[in-house]
Amino acid sequence: VLPWSTLVNYVSLIPKPDGGLRPITLMPMMYRLWLLARAPELQHWEAKEAGYWDDAVRGSSALQAALVRALRIETDRAQNKTTAAIYWDMEKFYDTLSLKKVLEAARRLHYPPRLLAVGAIAHIAPCLLKIRGSFGNPVMVSTGIKAGCRQAMHFARLLLYSVLRRA
Repeated sequence: VLPWSTLVNYVSLIPKPDGGLRPITLMPMMYRLWLLARAPELQHWEAKEAGYWDDAVRGSSALQAALVRALRIETDRAQNKTTAAIYWDMEKFYDTLSLKKVLEAARRLHYPPRLLAVGAIAHIAPCLLKIRGSFGNPVMVSTGIKAGCRQAMHFARLLLYSVLRRA
């Protein structure tokens, strides 16, 4: 059994360039190390289940994806074809995700059960807010998933998969 302190998430507030603060979750070290050791399992699932439209996969970058999209649009325009693009601003996106829906989608998309179970525990663990070196009392967070978790992007992908496949 792990001590309680290994299950606590620390939430730091970091300044945004345009003003305001952005929360980032610092997941427990034991959890991060555990996920690192299981990276091949996660990469295998990603390679097998990622949709053809998904640019956020291993070996890709935001710049590479943007350049490919721009090239496709320019090529289509040169051939007098009509093009359309959807740009989705995901500010505060992780805060809106339901862990229950993540679990349901994970089952449908064959997400590795052990990674899912431990990830779910990490996402419902208490959080301590850290501001300038001072910590608040533990807070239970009941909505969203934790930005800063290695699995957060995969959890979001699970929920978006059916929407993007239809689009």
